[in-house]
Amino acid sequence: MEFLFENPFLLVILIGLISSIFKRMKGTQEEPRKSQPKPFVESGPFDFEQQPRQEQPVQRMEPVPQQTYEPNPLGKIEQEFLEKKKKAEEKLAALKKQQATAQKKAETIQSHRRLNQVKEKIETTEPEQVHVDNQKLVDAVIWSEILGPPRSKRPHSANRVGRY
Repeated sequence: MEFLFENPFLLVILIGLISSIFKRMKGTQEEPRKSQPKPFVESGPFDFEQQPRQEQPVQRMEPVPQQTYEPNPLGKIEQEFLEKKKKAEEKLAALKKQQATAQKKAETIQSHRRLNQVKEKIETTEPEQVHVDNQKLVDAVIWSEILGPPRSKRPHSANRVGRY
């Protein structure tokens, strides 16, 4: 018995077998009941002319208002949702365009401000006057010869003129 409780799979199979057996037994008992016809009771000869006719007033049924059947009521909701979504996306696109134009305007304003600040600095700063001595000019020429490329890398202009 413990073996059945330890294996739930076997327990489920056993319960299924027992329930199917009981259903078959119950099904065989119900079939004779369904197959027996009801007895027909004859009340005797029936004469239609002898009985007085009872006329019942004919009740007309009011037409039931037909409901319009939509094949897919969710379709209408989906369409409304899609329309609202489309409008929202259009608004979003318009707002993004506005944001982009506003950002461009802000950038141009900032660049103009920077230009104006640079111009003001240039205008406000007076050029310094450099005082140059003859000795400083001579020193500059000497240093340019020292620090510049060697003379052998600079061809002599006198040689060119003579060769042509």
